[in-house]
Amino acid sequence: MQWVVDRLDEGNRLLQALLSSPKLAFDDSLRERLPEQHGIYAIYDAGVAPNEILWVGRTEKSRRGLRRRICEDHLAGNASSDLPVVLVRSGVCSDPKKAKSWIRGRCVVQFVVVDSPELCKWSEHFVLGILRPKYNR
Repeated sequence: MQWVVDRLDEGNRLLQALLSSPKLAFDDSLRERLPEQHGIYAIYDAGVAPNEILWVGRTEKSRRGLRRRICEDHLAGNASSDLPVVLVRSGVCSDPKKAKSWIRGRCVVQFVVVDSPELCKWSEHFVLGILRPKYNR
């Protein structure tokens, strides 16, 4: 069963790296502060104490890195599974434009780079199970 212990240790290391990374505001400097590499991330409502985790996600090997995934998808919110759309669907915001303002005014993001696509996928599942974000379903 050592392999189970090893995997738990690996998941815990990545979770600790994520939770100890700087919390970056969704401001004009965010794009420049995010890397192009792949990884996992958590978006929080900084206006709630303790910070409420709204969303956990990952980048995919064939798609974009952290910079584009977080800035374009979660701030622009074009896909049905992105945070602005979910905020509108859940009644927090009345339209996508207001959701974008809400995210800019209230949210922060943490991330950790994960080089391996397989590890990135499994890390997202591990982090989702532990953190249980409000809007991931």
